[in-house]
Amino acid sequence: RDVSEHKRAEEALAEAARARAEFLAEVSHELRTPLTVIRGNAEVGLELDRDCEHEEVLREIVRESSMMSRMVEDLLFLARSESPASPFRMEPVEAKVLLAGLERRAGALAAEHDATLDTTLLATGLVRVDPVRVEQAILALVDNAVKYGPEGQRVTLRSACSDGELRIDVGDRGPGIPETELPHVFERFYRLDEVKEPGSGLGLSISQTIAEAHGGRIEAESQPGEGTSMSFVLPLLQEGSEVR
Repeated sequence: RDVSEHKRAEEALAEAARARAEFLAEVSHELRTPLTVIRGNAEVGLELDRDCEHEEVLREIVRESSMMSRMVEDLLFLARSESPASPFRMEPVEAKVLLAGLERRAGALAAEHDATLDTTLLATGLVRVDPVRVEQAILALVDNAVKYGPEGQRVTLRSACSDGELRIDVGDRGPGIPETELPHVFERFYRLDEVKEPGSGLGLSISQTIAEAHGGRIEAESQPGEGTSMSFVLPLLQEGSEVR
């Protein structure tokens, strides 16, 4: 009897998770179109008359609708990651190729926030990844670093291979994260009070989801007043292993 009750409870939890994923996916799809229309109309208004009296209002509409669109995409990704159909397209990739593209985009992201990116990217070997999703995860860590640090700060991006793993570290010299809050930073919608810029609070949660889907992990270390370091760790493909 206990076994059957336990099985029913597991089935109920699985059904609840499936229903939640379907709901998030449906809502996200429904929000996509109107947000695109709102942003598109505002951009057209700016193009037609750049000196109109409502220019700042239109720019604010573009900014806010863009942020909402990113949040919708984040919710849609999380919903898909919980469904049986995986949103990941895995392929074998040279670590140095993966990192080369990442360095360019991370540098551009840091520059948008008036930060400097200091990179030391050393890696050899193959990883089996979805390159788009891994880049998304690392850029979320970089974005998090520049949001927490002072203006003009230096953010570090490091990588190395050891013990059969590719380790990508993102560090900042911001205020750090209190020890009591550090375990919660990967929870969905969790945000620290010190964040200066708006956001969904989903970035780190998505990064962790991506890492775990690749058989990897994220490690976080922080010292209040000295900054934070987050490490995205991926397993390297072993020599002679089957590449699928």
